[in-house]
Amino acid sequence: MSITAKKYLFIIINVFFLFLYADDLKPILSNIEEYQLDNGMNVLIAPNYDNPIVYIYMYLNVGEMDSPMDKTDLASWTFQQMKNETDKYDRNDIKNKLFSFGNESGKFVWYGMESEFSYIENYCLKQDTRECLELMAEILINPTFSYRDTFWKKILTRIAPKQVFQDEWYLFNHHSSNLYANTKVNFSPHKTLKLKKRDMKKWHEQHVRPENVTIVIAGDVNYIYIKKIINEYFSNWKSEVPLPEKRNYKINLTKQTGTKIRFVNFKNKTDATIRIITWAPGFYDDWFMAGRLVNIVFAGNPHRSRTSKIHKKFNRAGNIWTHIYHRPRMPNLSILSNTNYSDLSNYYSEMKDEFSRLANGSITEEELESAKIHSINSYKNKIYNLESFSSLINRYYNNGYGLNDISMLSDRVNEVSIEEVNSAAKKMFDPNNFMMVVLGNKDSCATFLEQFENYEFYEQSDELK
Repeated sequence: MSITAKKYLFIIINVFFLFLYADDLKPILSNIEEYQLDNGMNVLIAPNYDNPIVYIYMYLNVGEMDSPMDKTDLASWTFQQMKNETDKYDRNDIKNKLFSFGNESGKFVWYGMESEFSYIENYCLKQDTRECLELMAEILINPTFSYRDTFWKKILTRIAPKQVFQDEWYLFNHHSSNLYANTKVNFSPHKTLKLKKRDMKKWHEQHVRPENVTIVIAGDVNYIYIKKIINEYFSNWKSEVPLPEKRNYKINLTKQTGTKIRFVNFKNKTDATIRIITWAPGFYDDWFMAGRLVNIVFAGNPHRSRTSKIHKKFNRAGNIWTHIYHRPRMPNLSILSNTNYSDLSNYYSEMKDEFSRLANGSITEEELESAKIHSINSYKNKIYNLESFSSLINRYYNNGYGLNDISMLSDRVNEVSIEEVNSAAKKMFDPNNFMMVVLGNKDSCATFLEQFENYEFYEQSDELK
């Protein structure tokens, strides 16, 4: 069989599987009951009777970017303090409650804040559903911000700064976001500890409110019973202050930016870590699905993607992975990798060459069909896991997609043409126009840095400007 014949056979087989999987989301989503309380809180109830387990995902449409400009860590600090004490429960009560639900660490399965959203997530047995929802309601609605512990204050003041500035993930996240969109979230313990209770209460009242909350309850649930509990704990929740407008951030990457580099001197680092930041479509963009497929072609398959071929050239030393962020205020694609200092210049050249190929319409029909299979299988796998299913629903639902839109995701994948994918790749990959943050020892990176006329320089412990 010729290479051309094999290629067409591969495409025909893939198309067959695309149609085979296309309707998997629809029957699952048709069982979801969707409604809104009078106070604006959205509720989605999704029965799944395979196991006597319930997964509760509380999504808040507020994040680190919603801190006031003069108190850049207020949002994340307030959110973390909410789980420490409420009108009804102290810290030990909360921990013991979670232990009673089967949480071995006495913590929620997931509790955190990102740039644009926050989440509280937990599994529980069917018989514990009421208590789990009641605990979440207490944390959301009635935090006291009164928790005090002198020992932990000392730890925070003395040890946290060293831990923060040794944490590559922290430094990368905040330097990358700051470079890309002027966001500023500095964790400075001496400043954080000066935040007053009134600051946290004010931020909480303005932002943690029913209009910003969507709750997905999936698993072994009864519609009538769950609606009764939701009404009992959340229907009287109201905020008495006006809903603040979302602060928009100006994206620094434009068609005229060129190559913008920031170097962070990490004195004891034994290799270089690089994050390249470039454009990606937001949820509301008409090329959103094409952009997702481009990312799969670029990095989605660990054995056949474009990045895997680059990685192979360096004998698979280090790692290369990507994160595509579609949230509306700061959509971007981050390519994160670490490599030997001796390979840094060559790695950079290889990545730029790949950008050139992608910008020049090099994605093939075979790569596109493989990416479609990957994408549809990803949706399919998520709907059979309560945690990933709840995350999938919240991610799309809170960014402009109704349940019918979500049920059509596989169809939208199938509709993307090779022309649309290559057009999206051209927007996302410009070899002469992107941003990059490099962490490493400045002496070990000296040869690499010499090729750039200008770059921003930070010491490891410098605060963002």
